[in-house]
Amino acid sequence: MKQTRAIVEGALTAALFIVILLASIYIPVLIIIGFFIWPLPMMYFCSKYGLQKGVIPLLVSAFLAFLFTDIITATVAFYMLIMGVVMGSALFHRKSAFVTLAMGTLANLIILIGVYFVLKMAFDFSPLSYFVDQFNQALDTSMRVMPNSMITGEEKDSVALLKNNLQQMVSVLAPALLVSFSVTWAFIIELISTPFLKRLRAPYPKWLPLREWRFPRSIIWYYLLSIVMMMFMSHSQGSMLYIMSDNVFYLLEIILAIQGVSFIFYFCYNKELNIAIPIIITIAGFIVPWLLYLIRLLGIIDLGFDLRKQMRKS
Repeated sequence: MKQTRAIVEGALTAALFIVILLASIYIPVLIIIGFFIWPLPMMYFCSKYGLQKGVIPLLVSAFLAFLFTDIITATVAFYMLIMGVVMGSALFHRKSAFVTLAMGTLANLIILIGVYFVLKMAFDFSPLSYFVDQFNQALDTSMRVMPNSMITGEEKDSVALLKNNLQQMVSVLAPALLVSFSVTWAFIIELISTPFLKRLRAPYPKWLPLREWRFPRSIIWYYLLSIVMMMFMSHSQGSMLYIMSDNVFYLLEIILAIQGVSFIFYFCYNKELNIAIPIIITIAGFIVPWLLYLIRLLGIIDLGFDLRKQMRKS
C-alpha cells in the first residue's frame, strides 16, 4: 500500500513540477517566483519518501522538462530538481535546518562549479567576466547619455576606478561570491518551503529563533589569522595564498555580521523591546557601511566575551 502511494505521489510530483515550470515560462510575471518554487515538489516528495524513491520522479520530471522546454530552461530546471532532492532527503533523515541548508549549499556549489567549467571549456564563456562586461557597458551607456557639461574629469576618474575595483573584486573574490550566492539561494528555497511543507504535514526545517544563533568562538581566531595573512601577503596580491585569505576574510565578515544581528535580536528580546527595533537596525546595517561595521564588531565582542552570559548574570 505504501509502495503504491509513493508511486502515485511520485507521478503527481512530476506532473505538478511540469505544470509550475510551464506556467513560469508562459506567464512572465511568474518567472522570478518560479525559480524559487521549482524545487518544492521534489523537496516535498523526498522529505516524505527519501532519496531512493525520489530518483524516478526526478528522472521523469527532468525528461518532461527537456521534452516541453528548450535546453537552457530544462538545464536550469534540472538544477532546481537536484536542489529539491538533496534538501528534501536531508529533511527525510530529520536533519536540522542548518544541516539542510549546508547540504543545499553544497549541492548548489557542485552544480554551479560544474556548469562554470562546462561553459568555460566548451564555449570559452565566463559568467563572471560577462557580468563585469555588462556592468561596464551600462556605466559607459550612462556616461554617454549624460550631457558633456555634467561630466567632469573627476567623475570620469571615479567611473574608471569603479570599473577597476569591480574587476579586481570579481577576480579575487569569485570563490567567496559563489559560496555567498549558494548559501543565499539555498536559504531562500528553504525559507519558502517551510510553510508549504508544514501545511502538507511533511517534515519541514525547524529553525532556531535568530536571537539564539551562535557560531563557534574559534571563528574569531580564523578571522584574525586571515587579517594577519593578508597583511603579510599585501605585496603579492595575486598569489594563491592572498586570494584564499581574502575569500576567507570576506566570508567570516558575513558570519560575524550575522552574529552581531543575532545579539541585537537577543538584546531586544531580553529587554522586551519592540520587534521592529532590531529589524530596522538590521535593514539599516545593509544600507549604512559604518553601521554594518559596528554590527560586525558587536558580533566579535559577543563571541569573544559571551555577552549573553553576562546579561543573564546581571
